[in-house]
Amino acid sequence: MVSAWLLVLAIVVFYAVLCSVAAVLLSLPWWWGPVPILVTVVAAEACVLAFQEEPKEIRDSALLDPDDAPRLHAVVDRLCALTGQDKPELWLIDHPMPNSLAYAPPDGRNAVYVTIELLELLDNRHLEAVMAHELAHLVHHDQKVLVFAKAITGWMRYLPSGVLKLGIRCDWHLCVLARKCGRQWPPSGEPHLRDELDTLHPEPTVPVLLRLPVMAVVGTARTLLGFVVLAALVALVASFVLGLVTLVPGVAATAMLTRRREAAADRAAAELTRAPTVLASALVSMGDRSSAIPSRDLRASSGASALAILPFRGEAGSGMARLWSTHPPLKRRVAHLQELSRHHSRPPEP
Repeated sequence: MVSAWLLVLAIVVFYAVLCSVAAVLLSLPWWWGPVPILVTVVAAEACVLAFQEEPKEIRDSALLDPDDAPRLHAVVDRLCALTGQDKPELWLIDHPMPNSLAYAPPDGRNAVYVTIELLELLDNRHLEAVMAHELAHLVHHDQKVLVFAKAITGWMRYLPSGVLKLGIRCDWHLCVLARKCGRQWPPSGEPHLRDELDTLHPEPTVPVLLRLPVMAVVGTARTLLGFVVLAALVALVASFVLGLVTLVPGVAATAMLTRRREAAADRAAAELTRAPTVLASALVSMGDRSSAIPSRDLRASSGASALAILPFRGEAGSGMARLWSTHPPLKRRVAHLQELSRHHSRPPEP
C-alpha cells in the first residue's frame, strides 16, 4: 500500500512541477503551479464519485445465496474467518470467460462477482486461491486507490464527461416537466429515456393556467443547459487533444499502479492460502480457457478489466500495448508465484 500511494504521489508531483514550469514561463510565481492541480484533483474526485457507474459487465448479475452456490459460499466463509474481514456479497455475472472481480460500490456493500465458467472450471483449492485474491483487493481498498489515481490523470476527461452526464440527467427532469404541461419534448441521451417518459408520464398533470409560465421557465432552463452541454463537449474534445501530450505519462503511471495492485493481490492470496502454485495453476487454466474464446465475443468488454483477476478483453499483446495494460503478463505472474513457492519451501536458516 505504501508503494502504491507513493506512485500516486509521484503522479501529483509530476503534474505540479509541469504546471509550475508553465507558470514561470508565463512570468507568474512558481507556486501558482500546484494551485490548479489541487483544485482539479478535488473537483475530479468529487465528480468521479458522484457519477461513478458500475462496470457494464456486472449490471445483469444475480445474487448468489448459499443454496445457489454452497461451494463458493463455503470457500469465502473460510477465508473471511481466516482474515477477520466481513463477508462480501457474492454475485454471478454472465460472461463467456472464467473470471472474477471485486467491486465496492460507493453506497453499498462490498461484493465479489464470478462467472459460471469460473465455478465450472476450478475445484475447491483453485477457487479458494482466486477468492483470496479478490478479498485482498477489498481489504487493501485497491478500488479507491485506482479511482483517486484516475482522477488525477484523467481530470480533463472526467470533468467534461461528468458535466455531460449531469446535463443529460437535468434535461430528463426538464422533459418531465414539459410532459406534465402537455409538451412531448424528447430527452437527450439514450433512447430508453424516452420510453421511461412515455411510461411514467403519459398524460399532462399541470393545471392549464400554469402551463404557460412553467413552460417559459423550462424552456429558458433547457436553452441555458444546452449551452453548458455544448461547452462541455468542446472541453471534452480539447481534453483528448491536449491529453495526447500532457496526460500520457500519468495514464501510463496509473496503468503501472493497476498492475502493481494485481501483483500485490496475487502475493497476498499466496500468503493467505500458503499455496502460491495453486493460484498460479488457476491463472493458467483460466488464461487457457479465455484464449480459446473468439475475440468477437470479448470486444464489448473492458469497463471492469482493471477490477478483474484477468482482463475481460484478454491479455495485451507485445510492445506499446503492454504499457497500457491493466494486468502484468500472465507468464510473469506465474513466475512470481512460483518464486514465492520456492521461497516458502526453503528451510529456515540456522
